Amino acid sequence: MSQSRLHTRETLLSFLQEHGVDCVTHNHPAVSIVEEQANHVGHLDGCVSKNLFLKDKKNRLYVVSTLTTTQVDLKALSARLGLGKGGVRVAPEESLQSVLQVPPTCVSPFALINESARSVALLLDVGFQKQSRVFFHPLSNDVSTAVTTENLDKFLKAIGREPSYVDFEAVVVVGKDQPPDLASLVPKEAAKETESQQGTTELKVTAVAPATKQAAAAPPKKTKAVVPKTEGVVRVDVCSVLASVLDDAVAAAVAGIHSSTLENEKKQAVAEAVDAAIRHRLAPDLESLLMTFKNTVYAEGFKSATESQRLSSAR
Repeated sequence: MSQSRLHTRETLLSFLQEHGVDCVTHNHPAVSIVEEQANHVGHLDGCVSKNLFLKDKKNRLYVVSTLTTTQVDLKALSARLGLGKGGVRVAPEESLQSVLQVPPTCVSPFALINESARSVALLLDVGFQKQSRVFFHPLSNDVSTAVTTENLDKFLKAIGREPSYVDFEAVVVVGKDQPPDLASLVPKEAAKETESQQGTTELKVTAVAPATKQAAAAPPKKTKAVVPKTEGVVRVDVCSVLASVLDDAVAAAVAGIHSSTLENEKKQAVAEAVDAAIRHRLAPDLESLLMTFKNTVYAEGFKSATESQRLSSAR
C-alpha cells in the first residue's frame, strides 16, 4: 500500500480491515482530553491510552503511548534515551500539523501511518500487554478504536515498524558503567521542518543564549510577546513569550543585585552568573509548559470548531 497520501479515519479503518487487524470502533462526541474519552468508552472492555508527542533538541520526534495511570518522567526518559542536556519536551503544534498531520487531540500510534511521520519514534507502554484491549483515536477525536496488543503489533508491522515496548516506571541508572538502555529507539534522522519551524528554532536560540557583559550590567529590555492575528485566529509565538518571561525574571534578579552593596565589578560578575543560570535552568521547563498550554488551546479550538460544524449540519 502506498502511504504518500494523507490518511483519514476512513482510509485508516479500511487499511486495518485490509491487513486483518481486528478492532472495534466506537463513535462518540468529539473529545479533547483523556477524561472525556473515558466517559464515553471507559465502561467498555479495554483501557484508554494517553499519548505524548515529544521533540528533542535535534528536532527528532517521538510518540509516547501509555496507560493513563503510567507515570512518565521526561528527565528520566531523556537519560535512558541518551539525549544528555535538553532531553525531550512537548513538541510544538506546528509539528503535529506538518509531521503527524493530525489535530492535537489525535496523537496515537495510528498517526504513524502517514508517510510524513516515517522518522517519528514510537515508544509503547509495556503495561498495554497486560490489558485485554487499548483504545486509540483513529486520526479523529470523535471515534475510539480498541485493539489488542497483538493486533496493534500487526498494524505497526504492516506499515514497516517493529513494535517497541518500554517500562516507563522502571528505575534505570544511566552512567559510565550503565549505558542508556533505550538509545536504540532514538530516530536516526530529524523531522523535516517547515520554514516557520526553522524560524522558531532560531528565536529559541536567541532567547536562551547567555547574556553578554554589557547586557548583564543593566536590566535587559523587555521583549514583547508576538501574537500575530491571521484571519481572526490568534497564533501565539511560544519563543517570544518565553523570551519575555525570562527577560522579566532576569531583570528582577539583576535589579536586586545592583541595589546591593557589592563592588561594581562583583555586581557585574554576579549578574552575569544569575542571568546565565536563570536562562539555562528555567528555559526548558518553561518552554515545555508553554507548549502544553498552547497545544491545549489549539485542542479546545478544534473541539469548538467541530461542535459548531456538527450543530450547523444538524440544522
